[in-house]
Amino acid sequence: SQQEWQQAISMTQALKDASESNVNQANASQSNSSHASDKQNTHILNLSLSLAHFHCELASEAMRRKDWTAAQIEIQAALSERPNSIRAQALQGQWYAEQARHSEALAAWKDLAHRQGDATPLLVNDMMASYVALERATDGVEYLYQQALDTGSIDVLEAWLSAQNQYGDSAQSYSRLDALFTRHPSLNALNQLLNARIKEEDAGSEGERSKAALIRGLIQKQVKQLSRYRCTQCGFEAAHYYWQCPACTRWETYPPKRLEEIEQTKRTRDNPNNY
Repeated sequence: SQQEWQQAISMTQALKDASESNVNQANASQSNSSHASDKQNTHILNLSLSLAHFHCELASEAMRRKDWTAAQIEIQAALSERPNSIRAQALQGQWYAEQARHSEALAAWKDLAHRQGDATPLLVNDMMASYVALERATDGVEYLYQQALDTGSIDVLEAWLSAQNQYGDSAQSYSRLDALFTRHPSLNALNQLLNARIKEEDAGSEGERSKAALIRGLIQKQVKQLSRYRCTQCGFEAAHYYWQCPACTRWETYPPKRLEEIEQTKRTRDNPNNY
């Protein structure tokens, strides 16, 4: 809570070592029950999770002061605790990007997105920045659009639309939004589609424009409510993504999905035939 990460690492490592020692002793004497063993192993995994994030915090601090060697040491320490840590792997890409090694950054992020699709919404803005730095903005727009089609992620949709408006062909925006909405219908996508439709037509009577504005206002109100992230541990909702829940302080309890996506997935799971 005081962000004394090095002290936190020392204390958590001591707790982890003690827990592992207890598990080893119990296994040697065969005195622990299956339930107790599972509980102890879960506790050790939670300690490893915390350690990985403490090292990631130190890596971020090192990168802010441009101490690349220290940052890399901390990233590797995080990965040794949790080899599949999305945060540590994302930081590896940022480590490259901060040193203007954008091709290596993109390769690291693309590999992560390919192996762990849930990471994609957390990477796309950084990826687009590296595409721009490499003077490949058009390639970045195309990559983000394909990711939006593949994932249906609201965050990826918004990242692509921002890049499309800035670097893409504006004549394609509406048709591409329409394709995205058709494949992944959501209120957020509908809101963006209506905005693009109004900009494209820019016509109609004052009454029609007034009705359109009313519809958009109602949709935007719902979009705002459904665009939050929710902690799976305590239920705390936030407008921004956090690695650590501000309420219960647990790590990685926010899925990188907005409430609308989660609710839509739940409805599909509960009603696979759309009845």
